Amino acid sequence: MCGIAGILNRHKDHTVDRTLLVRMGEAIAHRGPDDSGEYLNGSVGLAHRRLSVIDLAGGHQPMINDTNGSAIIYNGELYNFRELHAQYFADQKFNTSSDTEVLLRLLNFESVGWLEELNGMIAFAAWDPASET
Repeated sequence: MCGIAGILNRHKDHTVDRTLLVRMGEAIAHRGPDDSGEYLNGSVGLAHRRLSVIDLAGGHQPMINDTNGSAIIYNGELYNFRELHAQYFADQKFNTSSDTEVLLRLLNFESVGWLEELNGMIAFAAWDPASET
């Protein structure tokens, strides 16, 4: 099972201490020995430790949306990600075959009604730099 950690700094200079973020990732290394990554953008930092299950080669995280720069870290398994991909993104090219990318793209919708369609065990943190949410 993967590990996720994050920092949102809304105080003083609004910057994230990269050293602290890396230490947080190291503290959860036992949850994901296959890969690790960090994302820093102003007042937010996301750390991920990966246990590879789906898309062993292409599921590196944090995953960044090429279109708008939003980022996601994700833990779990989205059982119906192939069906969601076909339903919402049949005409779009994806960079991976991972459930993470499906979830990342769903986050771009204005409505969050798709949340009720998720079937799986998941936890995620996401950041949209444009709206700072």
